Amino acid sequence: MPEMREKQFQSTVLQLAKLCGWEAYHTYDSRRSQPGFPDLVLAKPKVLLFAELKVDSNKLTLAQRKWATLLGDLQNEQVNPVYYRLWMPEHQEEIEKILTQW
Repeated sequence: MPEMREKQFQSTVLQLAKLCGWEAYHTYDSRRSQPGFPDLVLAKPKVLLFAELKVDSNKLTLAQRKWATLLGDLQNEQVNPVYYRLWMPEHQEEIEKILTQW
């Protein structure tokens, strides 16, 4: 996949999610929100997926790592099907697999 900006990447992921029947939430302007919350919340019956999107060499901030740890812990505890993923454009195959399997 050629290099792309995060906004383009996000649009691609959201389009695929919609085609696959996911409901999606993204905070339009996060400047007044608590820092670190994942970019996307995707939901289908019995599945909740949080996705942080990064392009190029962008790294998780400390606040984003805290959310990743919390959500990862929820997944490990198997509270419900709650998943957290860090996705980059090079993960296109994984993204498609996950969004189409449910």
